[in-house]
Amino acid sequence: MINSLGPHLVRVNTTKNFDENNEFLEIINAEVAITNDAGNTEMPSCTEDGIYETTALFGVPCRTYYLRVKTEGETFTATSTMPAPMSIDDITHKVWYEYRSRFTTDIYLLFISHHPFSALV
Repeated sequence: MINSLGPHLVRVNTTKNFDENNEFLEIINAEVAITNDAGNTEMPSCTEDGIYETTALFGVPCRTYYLRVKTEGETFTATSTMPAPMSIDDITHKVWYEYRSRFTTDIYLLFISHHPFSALV
């Protein structure tokens, strides 16, 4: 969930063991609910295999959100609090260049530029 109008998506799928492939089985008949600590609840609808889409709920910084998924007789829950926005006072950009030549060994260059954020606005 982010602090802008949606729609927002929730993907519901099965899990697998670490050593298995990354092809997960989507769950299409789940009952999904998102509630916040202000008492607002939304029941996202399944729009495609395993994808549940909100229509009204959006994130508010410092608010806590509760996810509940009911499927095949089991209930799974998760809780998360959206952090407060952070101000940006500067941005650093790093770029790695790699040069390979059949005549020399590899050369690696790192360029670092540092800009105070106030200079960018």
